Amino acid sequence: MPFRVENVVSDADFEELLEVEITAFENPLSTIGLIYYPIFGEGPEARSAAIKECAQRAIARNRATPGTQWSKIIDEDTGKIFGASVWQFYESDPYTGTRDPEVTWWPEGEGKRFAQQFANELRRARVRYMAKPHAYLLHLTVLPEFRARDLGRRLMDWGLQMVDQRGLEAYIDAAPLAKPLYERCGFVAGTRECIDFDGDGDKEWHELARKCLPFELWPMWRPAKGDYGDAKAFRPGG
Repeated sequence: MPFRVENVVSDADFEELLEVEITAFENPLSTIGLIYYPIFGEGPEARSAAIKECAQRAIARNRATPGTQWSKIIDEDTGKIFGASVWQFYESDPYTGTRDPEVTWWPEGEGKRFAQQFANELRRARVRYMAKPHAYLLHLTVLPEFRARDLGRRLMDWGLQMVDQRGLEAYIDAAPLAKPLYERCGFVAGTRECIDFDGDGDKEWHELARKCLPFELWPMWRPAKGDYGDAKAFRPGG
């Protein structure tokens, strides 16, 4: 099966892209998927509704946020999407003096309060390390049955070409399972972060806490054009 990586240029791709992302985050079950791509309810109809909502949200963000670039890896013969990545290119410091974005896709309640606290904590490492121009990899996903075919590496290589064309440093909040891939692509890790917090919420809060916490991640960095100079060291503030 011949594969090709290309940038997403049509809104028509987004439902299939989000189905790939949600499927990837379900296998294995990922905290990122639970918080950012939640499925409210059970069964095929709830899942289909979640895919449509997430796709519309992604389209809206793509239009409203300059510097967002989705890419996809497809079967050249059929056009079927097997993986996706999302890069955000910042030409200036995007964090200093800004508020934590609100998790507007969650309905009011304890679930939203939990999701908001998690999203705020996740953003902390980026604020500490990367308050400067940089490229941020929001997501990179591949359908589970195709993960042993180097599709993730091909998406990374494609994305890093765009990063290097802009002369930017790159940053990733890496899950432990993905850390080896990013290391092979030239990223180095900072100090391991662990998101864990207590709360006095209701049953919904505690169920999310049980599924989502503790959450480990590795802040990972690659210098502009992969040029480390004399040393590979990653510290807050660069």
